[in-house]
This record gives sequence, structure tokens and C-alpha cells, in this order.
Amino acid sequence: MIDPLQEFDFLESNYERPNQEWECGWTAQGESCHIGPDCSGTCQAHRECVPYKDGDRYKCARPKNFGGRCDLGPRPDGNCSQRVVECQPVRTLRYRRKLFTFTVAVLALGSCLIMFGGSWGNSLTSPGELTQQHKPWSEKCSRCHTAANGTFAQWVGGVMDPKPKSHDSQQCLKCHEKLGSQPLMAHGMESEHLKSMRQEMRDASEPGKQPFVYALLDKASRNPLDEKNGLACALCHQEHRGQKFDLTQMSNVQCQSCHSAKFHSFSDGHPEFDGFPYQRRTRLYFDHVTHFQVHFKSFERVKPGAVIPRGLRDYGNGTNPSAQSCRSCHQPDSSGRMMPIRGFEHSCAACHGAEIEEDALPGVQLLTLRMQDSKLLTAAGATIGQWPTLKAGDGAESNEDSVLPLMEILLSADSDYLKARKDLIQLRKRRQNGSENPDDLNAQQADALQRKAWSIKRLIHRLGTGNKIANERRLNYLKPIFKSDGDAALLQTLSASLFRDPTFLTALKTAQKSWFPKLDQEIEDLNGGNPPTYSPFDVQPAATLKDSSSGWYASLPDGALRYRVTGHSDRLVRAILDLAGRVPHLIDTSAAKSAAGPSPFGELGPTASFRCLGCHTVDKQEDGRLAINWVGRHVSPDSQSFTKFSHAPHLTLLSKNNCSKCHSQQKDINFAREEFVSFREMFRANTNPHSTLTSGFAPISKKTCTECHTSQRVGDSCLKCHNYHIFK
Repeated sequence: MIDPLQEFDFLESNYERPNQEWECGWTAQGESCHIGPDCSGTCQAHRECVPYKDGDRYKCARPKNFGGRCDLGPRPDGNCSQRVVECQPVRTLRYRRKLFTFTVAVLALGSCLIMFGGSWGNSLTSPGELTQQHKPWSEKCSRCHTAANGTFAQWVGGVMDPKPKSHDSQQCLKCHEKLGSQPLMAHGMESEHLKSMRQEMRDASEPGKQPFVYALLDKASRNPLDEKNGLACALCHQEHRGQKFDLTQMSNVQCQSCHSAKFHSFSDGHPEFDGFPYQRRTRLYFDHVTHFQVHFKSFERVKPGAVIPRGLRDYGNGTNPSAQSCRSCHQPDSSGRMMPIRGFEHSCAACHGAEIEEDALPGVQLLTLRMQDSKLLTAAGATIGQWPTLKAGDGAESNEDSVLPLMEILLSADSDYLKARKDLIQLRKRRQNGSENPDDLNAQQADALQRKAWSIKRLIHRLGTGNKIANERRLNYLKPIFKSDGDAALLQTLSASLFRDPTFLTALKTAQKSWFPKLDQEIEDLNGGNPPTYSPFDVQPAATLKDSSSGWYASLPDGALRYRVTGHSDRLVRAILDLAGRVPHLIDTSAAKSAAGPSPFGELGPTASFRCLGCHTVDKQEDGRLAINWVGRHVSPDSQSFTKFSHAPHLTLLSKNNCSKCHSQQKDINFAREEFVSFREMFRANTNPHSTLTSGFAPISKKTCTECHTSQRVGDSCLKCHNYHIFK
């Protein structure tokens, strides 16, 4: 049996008092007395014991553990015969520790009061310097830390839970506003979108490529993403590391900490590119294959008398263009990221400028009188007043589905016109079915034609009445129809282009006098409830086409107002086409949504005087409106996608300045001739931005990039090619 280190029997062990403040001064020598000092620290041991009286004699009371009864025993008067040398009592170890702890606590508290209370407090307590961007707030901790204005208890709680809080991230968002609607969610995206992306990444990742270390970390730690509150900014952006510290820098390990599909590096495990950079079609129809392999090689034959663009003169017979030839049309932007087109005048006008201003073709119809069924209207006793008889084949149209953009814009607020137009389309379909009484259909058609005719007459009367200022204000009735962003500016451009153009007012008044010579009286009779009966008449042969090189003119025999563009980027044409893509009754109909439906932009065949949509594509937006891409690809400062790329550093590294290192022609001339027919299907605009037209270039492969982008060469950091924050 092991002997105990200390005896606790009262006969063998001294009575210890560790809670008292003083102890015997001889304790350090192992000879402490059993009496000990009093509470004030005074020694009480004058004799070794206090004898006690037993009967008529005094007996020694020295404890057994201090030697027991002495040989001499007490004196006759009862005093102890053994004297003890008095000691100087000392503080107990427990009390000294207590005193030390209290002193340190007071000093610490005092130091905190001095540090926090003085003007130098922030500099003393700061864990490090802020970056240069945040330096103005070095003395204003509350700009970033919500706890700076909190209580002491909240500070302590923050120390106990060092994980960054999302409410601190809200402080960041007060300055960093352009991070989308969900800035704290992973990549700024909705949870459902993230889930679908995870599955896509799993499907695209190479099997068995996940590093063992990453797999082990996945098991040992949890994903930092909080599905409810998102990711705190401080998880990735660590401040107080010096003025020159890069807050945006992240390691590949940090990037992959949340990713379900992990890999070793860009060259080892990164998914192959999926059609990069051609996830969508180009915004301008342009066939590089045909231009490089046919047009530029035979420029003098194709465009006799024209001047070939600089850089293409010595193109030669190769199939891959040099950087010099590419820069004839493309140049780096100010950031060096993109290579936008240099503009129509510089890149396209030498070949195509004359085509736009060609005056051998008739101007495009923007206002016209539809052919009316004279027999039907006469039989029905229609009351539409005078109406010119238009000859089929002179440009008059009878198809109620056909669209003239400007006319539809100006009549888009006329409920009678919209109802009549809809009724006529439905009546034609019902007539084709052949299941209804023709007489009933004729009566309904005559009524719809009558309503439509008066809408056109009222429009011409409204536009041709009043001075310039009054006419410009007449388009205000369209504002309730066009009330989305940018519509007001388009209406203002349309109004100014129409009513400040003397050729429009002249052509309109000429047409009105020829088509409706009694229009003022007819409108007055209509408003008085006595509309005139239908009176067809032939336009006088002397009223022939009055042509012009540009601007408006009246094509009287075929009942049309025509317009010739003044050149590329004609303001009026752009405003008309932009507004046409926003006309509600055209873009909301099921016919307009189908591939075979009518185009809101009208017939856009090769003989139209403005062939804008021969080069400019049309995208259908989420709200159903159609937007024309007037410019090529450009990076908006208010948007950011997953992938980023800068041409500037790559242009300096290309051997012989050859852009075809990355942009190689994929198809031959037969592909170009088949795929780049802009207006198949009756020249209707393709509104699908995800079409696969890529201007004849093959997608870039990952192998092309991994030749340089390795950790040993120019680096393979995730942030070289990817953005974290995604927003539009």
C-alpha cells in the first residue's frame, strides 16, 4: 500500500488555515508554531503551549506532532517552561496571489481606460493599418464594425464568437452598392440558381480528380456558406494587414472551399470550356469566313472603285488573318479588355456605305393606306367618306398581319384601331375555316374596316394640323403606352425628327390633299354624329411619285408615305425601330411570339431602303420587348460575369501578332453561305440571342490557355480568369 504524502490525523497533522491572510514566519524553515499569528499579522506564540490544569496540577499541552509533552512540564504557576523565539508573520501564498491578481486587474483596467479614453485609443487598439482605400476611416471603427458602438458585454460576446457576422457586412454594402440584389449569397445569386449550377459543375468535372487533401478537409470542416445569411465579407477580405495589402486577392484553396467539384489546378482537373467565348451569338451579323476567303482576296472585283481598309491590302492568300488585318476593324478599348469594332465609318463604310444610301430603290413605307374592299364596303353601306382606290401591285397591302412600324406606333394608343386590327385578323382565320355564314363575316369585316379607316383618317388629320410646337406635343398621347425606361427619350427623338423635318410635313399635306381632299369636313361630320358615306375615287394620274434623295416623299398612286435614310445611324429610323420593338399589341400577341408571326419591324427584305436588321441582331428580353443590338459586344461598368479576359497582355505575347492563335476559322465557305443568311423565313428577324452563330470562329479550348497559364509560368490563379461577385 502506498504511503500518503500527508497525514490528516489531528494528532499527526497540523491544522492548516490557507484561507487566512497571515502565517507563521518560521514556516519557510519548516518550524512553524501551532498557534500562528492573529488576524492583524502579530505573532501570538510566546510559549510552546498553554498548560492546562488537571486536578491540582498543571500539565503540558504541547501537541503530539510538535514533540508531545516536554520533560520539564509547566511551572507551578501554570505557565509554560519552554520559551519560543517570536517570529515575523508573513502573508500566505493564497493572499499574495489574490493581491497580485487584483493589482494586475486594476492595472489592466486602468490601461484600458487610458487607451480607450484618449484620442490615441484607436491607434493603440488597432490590429494593423488599413489598406489605402479604407485609410480615411482609420479613426472611425464604427464605419465597419457594428460592435464599436456596442456594450462591454457585446464586446466580450464577439471575442467568444470570432466568426464574422453578416451585420458587419451590411456596413460594407453601404459603400459597395453595385453588387447585385443578393450580394452576400455565393456569387450574388439566388439559392435555386446556385443549386442548378452545382449540378452542372458536377456533370462537367472530370471524375476522380478531386484531391485527397480537399476531400479530407470536406470531412473535417463544414462549408462556410450560410444558406440563410450568406457569406460575410470578412471571410475573404481581411483588413488591417497594411496599406499595400490586396483585399481582393484569394488563394485557389479559398475559392474551392465552397465548391462541390474540386480539382488540383487549372491544367489538372478544370472542366473543359463549353463553347467559350460564344455562349451567345454575335450582336452583329458578320461572316468572317466569306470576308477573309472571298471578299478581301477579290476586293477590286467585288467593290470596284472602293478603297480597301488599311491592313487588308497585303492580306495574301492565307486562311488565317494576321493581327494587322484584324486591327483594321478592331482596336483595344481603354481598359485593354475588349477589342471592339472601330465603328461603321472606319470598318464598314468603304464597302457598305453606298448600299445604305442607295437611291435606285424606293424609300421604305412608313405610313400607308391599306386596300379596302370596295364592293364589300359599298354593299354594307359603310360610312367612311372619301377613300382612294389603290391598285394592287403598286405597294398597297391587303394582309392585315403586315406591319408598318411607324404606323403601328402612332396608332398604338387608338383602341378602335387595335380592336379593328384584331377583328380583321380573326375574321380572316374564321373565313379560312369555312364553317360560318359568309354574309355574317362580310358584315363584321365591313364594320372592322370602317373603324380602321376612321382611325387612319384621324391620325393623318392630327399629324397634319397645327404648327410645329403643337404637332410635337401631339405625340404626348403615346406616353401611357410607352412608359418604360428609355421610352420618353425615344418619343422625343421621334417627335423632333418628324415635325422638325420640313419634308415630312410637306409630304403629309401633299398626300392628304390627294387622298382626302375633304378630310377637315369629314372629321367635323364624324364628330357631329353624321359620318359621310363611302365614296371611292381614283388618284389623279398627274399625282405621280415625287422622289427625293433623302427624307420624306409621298408615293400617291400606291397610297404611301415613304422615307429615305440620310445615312448610317439615321436617328429617325433608329427611334422607329426601337419603339417598334416595344409596341404592346405587336410583342404581346401569340403570332408575334412565334417564328412564323409578323415582325414588329415590318418587312425587312433586301429591297427595303433601311436594311438595319441585315447587320444588327434583335434580342427578346425577359419582359417580351425586342431590343436591337446597335453596337457590338461591350462590357457595361454596371455588370460583371463569371469570366473575365483582357486582350492587352495577350497581344504583346502573340508570335508574329497572329490573332488566329486563339481565334481560328472553324468552317469553310459553304458553312458561311448556309448559316449567315440573315433573313430566312420571309425575312423575319431572329430574336433568339442564344443562337449558335459565331462568325465562323471555333470555340477556344482549354489546351490553348494551359500552354501559358501554369503556376510555373504566368500563373493559374482562379482570379486571373474569374470574378466572384456576379451582377447585372
